[in-house]
Amino acid sequence: MPLKARSLSLTKSQAACLNALRNGKVSKPEIAIHAKLDVAKTATTLGTLARLGLAKQDEAKRWHVTARGKTCRFRTVPDRLRRNSGMPGSGGRRLLRLLDRPMRGNEIVEKLRISHQRVRQLVIKLHAQGRVTFGDLANPFWIIRRTDDGTPLLSRDEEHVLSAVPREYVTNVTKIRLAARMTENKVQKIIEALVANRFVEEFEGLQGSRVYRLTAAGKIIPNAINVLTARRCRACLLNQTESVSAFNDTGLGGAAHQRRDTCTKNSAQINERSHAVSQAKAFGKKNGSSV
Repeated sequence: MPLKARSLSLTKSQAACLNALRNGKVSKPEIAIHAKLDVAKTATTLGTLARLGLAKQDEAKRWHVTARGKTCRFRTVPDRLRRNSGMPGSGGRRLLRLLDRPMRGNEIVEKLRISHQRVRQLVIKLHAQGRVTFGDLANPFWIIRRTDDGTPLLSRDEEHVLSAVPREYVTNVTKIRLAARMTENKVQKIIEALVANRFVEEFEGLQGSRVYRLTAAGKIIPNAINVLTARRCRACLLNQTESVSAFNDTGLGGAAHQRRDTCTKNSAQINERSHAVSQAKAFGKKNGSSV
């Protein structure tokens, strides 16, 4: 006999997962982040909701709320407390020690030398414990930081738009939109948010149009990685490499090779001298003498 809606009782975790499903979350990581649970607890809770007829899973392993789950009323009861449930394990402690600054998910994988799946599990668990936060809930593993880290974070789209705003001169929304490859309405909303946060400053241009430029804060924001500039630099380097190869194939690049070899040798000598000076400074500090 099915439970009556008015007599339905759900634990706090079950209610959080049901609300996540009602908000359109379909994957376990999304549901876990929305409900502030770890992945294992989320899987168990979703199984319980499925047995109650409030949730179901499709052939693509995506979770959905049922018709009954959309409309049912319930009362919430506390979860059963688990020993040391709020303490990070050894993997979580390693990750927290690594997060001395905001990092990308891929960077964490590379530095900890563990799988992407394991990093996601650790990050989601630390988020459930209130120890890390995400810069972009739509892309949780885009940028991650410790909760006690006050570094300002931008979403992925905000970083792209900020990267398209010039540092030393003004430009308009149309040019920013073309550089960021986004719709004008989306860029306009992001620009307004960046202006409100004082990362971008707004001016009045010709014929009453609005133009924009980076502020001092926008130039030094730590995680505002210039994605578009990096792509252009890689493209320029690739073009230069192809040009040099073609130039050498014609037999006209001998002098260029010689100049490049000379510069390389000079750079090596400068690096050796710099290394020697650094060692001398370190030795002087150790022995209390000046170099």
